Amino acid sequence: RATRNEVSSLKNKIAVLRASNVASKALVVGPNNIRVVVENMDDTDPDALRSAAEFLTESLQDPVAIVLG
Repeated sequence: RATRNEVSSLKNKIAVLRASNVASKALVVGPNNIRVVVENMDDTDPDALRSAAEFLTESLQDPVAIVLG
């Protein structure tokens, strides 16, 4: 079980690192300056995607739209 938790933690960290690269590519659209991030994160499990989305939500200024898959 400890190994499984460690693997999950490492996957989350990798997803957050990938998300930090994606954050720099955010597009600003519309009169309200909405930051939009759309990225295909192949081979990323749902928990890691959630971690990446949370990182992007916290690191980009509001308003923000994030689509990860």
